[in-house]
Amino acid sequence: MMAIPAVLATLPAQADNTDTCTLEYALSTEQEHNLLTDASQGDTCAAENLGNYYYSRQDYRKAFQWYEKVASRGNSRIAFIISAMYRNGLLDTSGRDDQQAHLWLVRAAEQGLDLAQVELADQYANGTGVESNVPQGMYWYEQAANQGHAQAQYALSALYLADSEQVQSSADNDMERRYAGTQAKANYWLCRAALSNLPQAQYELSQAYDTGRGDLPMNQQKESLWLHKAAANGSQKAQAELTWLSQRSALTKAKEYVDNLLTPSETAVDCPHDAAVLDL
Repeated sequence: MMAIPAVLATLPAQADNTDTCTLEYALSTEQEHNLLTDASQGDTCAAENLGNYYYSRQDYRKAFQWYEKVASRGNSRIAFIISAMYRNGLLDTSGRDDQQAHLWLVRAAEQGLDLAQVELADQYANGTGVESNVPQGMYWYEQAANQGHAQAQYALSALYLADSEQVQSSADNDMERRYAGTQAKANYWLCRAALSNLPQAQYELSQAYDTGRGDLPMNQQKESLWLHKAAANGSQKAQAELTWLSQRSALTKAKEYVDNLLTPSETAVDCPHDAAVLDL
């Protein structure tokens, strides 16, 4: 079986607007020749399969030759692969090329690939390989978050919350003003991440309801609901808290009493997620 780049195998089939190609295994000279003929005539899927084939043979230069043709036609997945090839030093005898890796990562992000957007956001937010620029990082997290990427939603919540706790100074530009932190914005993205079924977001949301945070009022019913939801989804912190509560009968009875008060309508898993707060 032909090996393909590990990252390619993990990407969603419909990660971009290009047609999904059926993987072909070019194992024989004849099959390789057929793919070369089709690719030379503009067949994008043949070009992608040739790239995969040469990659599997560790002929990274030839793989790049065909991947580049595919990426130039708007395939964000392949642009992301090329970025990884540069970052891992597969295309330069002198080692990794972070500049080219960054350029191809930007290309994949601009073409709409959420994984590329999150990786680019990480770089800007942490100053990894680029000058630190948190608002720029938040911009790219937001692009992925709006596509439903739960980790990006959670990262935005954390950054908005951290900024809201700082002494605020006047923003220097539109980007800084757009991403100035408030608890309402942090809560919005925390809610979105929790609704996207991210366990750590669900646990943090339960804690926010436990004490109240900004526009999230103290609400023991919702605290219990989200705590159980987080535990069911694998949050070790939530599981540990429920275990701790179960060992204290008085607290357990109180929790059970609150849980029993919940009606079907109240047990709906919800939280404030009005996007209007992002414009405040």
